[in-house]
Amino acid sequence: MKLRGWVLAAVALAFIANPLAAQEHEEHEPLKRHKLALFVGYTWVPTGDPHEADSRGTVIAPTVGIDYSFWISHKVGVGLVNEVELTTYVVETRAGTTLPREYAYIGAAVGMYEVARGLGLYAGPGIELEKHENFLVLKVGAEYSFAVAHGWATSVAFGYDFKDEYDSWMLGLGVARRF
Repeated sequence: MKLRGWVLAAVALAFIANPLAAQEHEEHEPLKRHKLALFVGYTWVPTGDPHEADSRGTVIAPTVGIDYSFWISHKVGVGLVNEVELTTYVVETRAGTTLPREYAYIGAAVGMYEVARGLGLYAGPGIELEKHENFLVLKVGAEYSFAVAHGWATSVAFGYDFKDEYDSWMLGLGVARRF
């Protein structure tokens, strides 16, 4: 729980530490407020196992996602992150019991801050929906985008999900369009 507090404090500090940083972008560069991104990657569940008989393993779940963000300025935005884990597995909860997970959906409303050109941080609350049991989620992460052309970009993303009963992290690639 102390780690969650430190993460929240760090994200809050990033949002308020440099309110004038949004004006660092060149004046002639127009702000493209909307961004739609597709994501493919893997989610690592350290307390999960694909076999119900043994819940003391690890699961690497293929994950797909679609994200939307609205940029208030060149540096600050808000967005919706949506991911689906494309597998079934069993996790060991913090209480030591096992819990099946099938094609879990994770959705979160996040705040975003671009700390350097192309490098953004995000954090926000969300929910993991799954037919056996739903969990609240605190999603934090970072993304590095490479501009391609005409509003298109590719990115590498890392995210960590703090959940009620277990945590997971993901790594993946994305393609996005700003308009």
